[in-house]
Amino acid sequence: MERLNKLLIRIFLGLMLSVILFNSPSCSAADLITNHDWRHFTGATLTDSGIEVMPVGRMIVPKISVPKETRDPDVAEMAKMTPTPNPPINLRGPILQVEGDFTISILMDVRSDKGAYLDLYGTLPIIYDEWRQEGKRLRLGVKNGVLMVFAWDGSLPEPIIKKFGDGAVGIVTMSVSRIGGNFLFEINGKQVGRLADPGVFSNGEIVFGADAEQGGGFTIRQISTQPLSTVSKVQVIDREPLKNYNVSPDSLRAIASSRDKPIYIGAAVAAIPLVTDEKYQSLVGQEFSMVTPENDMKFQFIHPGPNLYAFNEADALVEFAQNNNIRVHGHALVWHEALPRWVTEGRRSSDEVKQILSEHIRTVVGHYKGKVAEWDVVNEPLKDMGYNTNKGLRSANPWFQAMGEEYIDFAFREANATDENARLYLNEYGIEEPGEKFDALYALVKRLLARGVPIHGIGFQMHEDMEAGKYVGSQPELVAVNMQKIVDLGLEVRVSEMDVNLNAKPTPHRLNEQARGFGEMLAMSIRQDKLKSFGQWGVTDRYSSLAPMFEYFQLGNGLLFDADYQRKPSYYRMKEIMIDQ
Repeated sequence: MERLNKLLIRIFLGLMLSVILFNSPSCSAADLITNHDWRHFTGATLTDSGIEVMPVGRMIVPKISVPKETRDPDVAEMAKMTPTPNPPINLRGPILQVEGDFTISILMDVRSDKGAYLDLYGTLPIIYDEWRQEGKRLRLGVKNGVLMVFAWDGSLPEPIIKKFGDGAVGIVTMSVSRIGGNFLFEINGKQVGRLADPGVFSNGEIVFGADAEQGGGFTIRQISTQPLSTVSKVQVIDREPLKNYNVSPDSLRAIASSRDKPIYIGAAVAAIPLVTDEKYQSLVGQEFSMVTPENDMKFQFIHPGPNLYAFNEADALVEFAQNNNIRVHGHALVWHEALPRWVTEGRRSSDEVKQILSEHIRTVVGHYKGKVAEWDVVNEPLKDMGYNTNKGLRSANPWFQAMGEEYIDFAFREANATDENARLYLNEYGIEEPGEKFDALYALVKRLLARGVPIHGIGFQMHEDMEAGKYVGSQPELVAVNMQKIVDLGLEVRVSEMDVNLNAKPTPHRLNEQARGFGEMLAMSIRQDKLKSFGQWGVTDRYSSLAPMFEYFQLGNGLLFDADYQRKPSYYRMKEIMIDQ
């Protein structure tokens, strides 16, 4: 009995101490909305009432698998999958730094029974080509009056899902407190549930997102936070503006621009690390004179719904490029992949499909007129086989089905009519060496030119490989033959997406062989009269699209900078080539 009394006294004193600490000046609440940036947040509008959140419905759709058109076995596997939600993140907004126990409270006006969610990111997702690797995230929301909780631990795409309470409609206050190793959840001041913390905020920072279910919408009136003891800390900081970088004369971009025949050195860039990862941002600003948005201008990212455009991520990339005198190559206006379901599902007349494409091109190109210097207007229109059918063109897309081959003409004409100063490209893979696919491309380009289509250049993607520690990619002398044929038609050429996949763990020998592949291709390229740019598909192996699909914590290794942002032998070999030739 005495032991029980002592235990009760300890509990009582602990509760009293918590109340005292919670109400002390050092534990005052911090406001996460007022005087913080929510203006660059897709789907959200800052009003006098708070943050109006409307449905965006952005999804990453699986690739299309057409057995008679595509050889890649990964595509067939992806085609079996369902679309992955890709909700907006307030990348340029406030960051909450946390240590110890804390609480976050959200006051919302929930206007329907549709889901209304706030996302708290401990680590941000990585968006690869057509798949999203989830970071650590806690999602709180109300749907049908019930508190919905989703927790991702950063190792799997599937979250832990819990449902708590009921009757949460209208003006709702929901809160989450991290106490010890648990999350405690409240609705309107009443504790409704708990969840063991899988380490969501172990990095000590929280980035915010929000999402409304289709058919719904809600208002976030207030977000506040406070520590739960004097030894705990919370601090709201604002993300630094996108920087301007000084370019070293020893950088890739400086060496490339100082040549007698300058070229642009390019990289595919992703908005999330560009805004949030200072090391990544620094590499882009200092080393590259051209950027291509890796995903953020693709149809499903920038135009997720009818009459709905999501420009904020791509806007950040373009703003950074302008600040740092970097040329922007837009990618990709028209493609058979990365199309939202609202485009590919349902029955439409050819005229309706044509109108969708026209409106998309004119809106996107118009939005970036004078800021994006060149565009991949049509991406990968050719099949991998069966070149005697449809003249080698892919048919499993709404554009071809509505207009036949002339969807390509239409796209180039619409882009040119919207921005007559932009250079317009067709981008393709598998055309590096002579063969049926290049023959189909060459014939297509001749037909386009004969019809007066305003096409200015061809992008050679150049995704290359190594096997058994040896470079087995395209042979530079054969690539030169194909490039010259395109140049002889009066067009420009560019290396648009080069990487050299080791297909094994890095070793000094493999990295040197990779450098040989990059170096030989660059040496060939800069000898071409009308080659305008040489680009790699990514910046650093940390975010490379060569990461094994759907395998967490596995990184690619085909780029110039490794996963620790360090220069690889390929980087130094490219510098040597540009200096010596």
